[in-house]
Amino acid sequence: MNASHIAYKAAEWLNPFVHAMGLVVCLWAYRFSRKPAYFVIGFYYLLAVGSLLFGPMINRAITERSQTQTRLSAEVEQQYQEEIRAVHEKYYSRPGDSTVSTVAKAHDMEIGFPVGPLILLSGIWMLAKEDYKKFHVTKGPPVA
Repeated sequence: MNASHIAYKAAEWLNPFVHAMGLVVCLWAYRFSRKPAYFVIGFYYLLAVGSLLFGPMINRAITERSQTQTRLSAEVEQQYQEEIRAVHEKYYSRPGDSTVSTVAKAHDMEIGFPVGPLILLSGIWMLAKEDYKKFHVTKGPPVA
């Protein structure tokens, strides 16, 4: 494994990490200020973490189940593969000239950087820090 592969794999976990940190900050802030807005935003982060961590497993299970239910016969599968091969030879005869494979390779290496969740997390952190300071000045949670 080279360094770029390790960095790519680490970047894949950046999005769930940012959402998990958002959930922790919201729970921490809710503990001191008891403002329902922290609870609501924490629920958003909880849903995001759940979908990022469990979504791929659920999609894989659904795909496997649908593929086992819609199996093609051996003859139809062979005809399909021959047609795919003929189209590939007709339009992508030169190696390296395949637009489809280039797009697929570029798509596989795409790294999504969570700018929006990072901005939201930093805003919540700043608000929570202020509420934390108010909590320690008054020595108790605010009275509603």
